[in-house]
Amino acid sequence: MDAPDSAAGSSGSSGGDSSGAASSTLRELVGFAAFCLLPLYVAGSLLYPMRVRALALPRRLFACSFSLSLCLLLLVLLDVGELLSATTRAALWRASLLAHL
Repeated sequence: MDAPDSAAGSSGSSGGDSSGAASSTLRELVGFAAFCLLPLYVAGSLLYPMRVRALALPRRLFACSFSLSLCLLLLVLLDVGELLSATTRAALWRASLLAHL
């Protein structure tokens, strides 16, 4: 009789673990965007030549391409080093591919 109760308890906790994993993945995605994408975007906009400052569109496009390229390099390093969980890396790869398209 104890075996079915423990099995039911373990199946209930695995459902909670999947929602916890989803919230953890979401937190890591938001953290990646906040601490990697935004600073790289600012760095890219500062690296753009100052003499073309009057035109905002080329500066923003350069900053976007600069930040996305360096984030792609960071994703490759994170993938090789296996520093994040597999679900988080897959979500970051999908987000990166969508951003490039």
